[in-house]
Amino acid sequence: MKIAVVFPGQGSQVLGMGHDVYTSDSVAPEIRSLFDSADSSLGYSLTSVMFGEDKEALGRTQNTQPAMVLVSTALHEHVRSRLGLLGGGSGVSYYAGHSLGEYSALVASGVLSLESALVAVYHRGSFMQSAVPSGVGGMSAILGASDSDVADVASSVSSSGSVVEVANFNCPGQVVVSGHLSALESFGVAIKERGAKRVIKLPVSAPFHSSLMIEAQVKMSAYLDKLTLSSPSVPIVSNVTGSASVDVGEIKSSLKLQVTSSVRWTDTILNLVESGVDTFIEIGSGSVLTGLIKKIDPNVTAISISKLDDVSKLDALG
Repeated sequence: MKIAVVFPGQGSQVLGMGHDVYTSDSVAPEIRSLFDSADSSLGYSLTSVMFGEDKEALGRTQNTQPAMVLVSTALHEHVRSRLGLLGGGSGVSYYAGHSLGEYSALVASGVLSLESALVAVYHRGSFMQSAVPSGVGGMSAILGASDSDVADVASSVSSSGSVVEVANFNCPGQVVVSGHLSALESFGVAIKERGAKRVIKLPVSAPFHSSLMIEAQVKMSAYLDKLTLSSPSVPIVSNVTGSASVDVGEIKSSLKLQVTSSVRWTDTILNLVESGVDTFIEIGSGSVLTGLIKKIDPNVTAISISKLDDVSKLDALG
């Protein structure tokens, strides 16, 4: 058994996520204290947002991003010793994350401390939210169309000042595009003419992973330049390339490009499988990545751990 641990990104957040970890006596005190440390690091009560009843507040990008990293990290820390006993005693061979989830992977592999990552993604979320005025851009998920058709149609409907670009290659038959709202409407009509089954407008407030995020990329690049990254204990798979690396320079460069580049999730999983990975463990809120992985390769084992009750799923792996 060869294991890759993967972490979800923005969109998988739910109110109350992580509350069981924060309050359970079965979780080590030092792990539960991560939630209070997060509030201190950020200078406001992120836990009140996470455990409250205001879905809109949790959905604000600058809150969503640190909240997702916090929950993923706390769950990962809780099961870390168990993970080390899997895979014939060798533990985890790779870490990867979908977009924002790459920061959770960096924490898991020791590249960034949790505190540094939380503050970094808070700024990342703020930069991304302010890069494009509300009501100008958006994103749509395309179901039942090939990657090449989506890319071709996006290119054909784009023009100066009105663009559509591929944001996520999630799995065969599921691609997300990003761009100006007017161009997305034209794209939706054109891709259906190519045979797409559905075009779903996503409930996001900005055109993430597109060239419209260039202002956010510039600001995030400057911020990342101030951070010192440590060498990873386990290779990290880049969203930008879909390939694994232990080179700190490559990892930082990828994080900078990630803001405007497509998330190559299909390539990520295919490359990991080619490297011998046969078991994927998703850690964090939701199970979106587990579903995508099974669509990319139905032959692999994929499980999700989004709450404490899910930890028992590891028993089946040995």
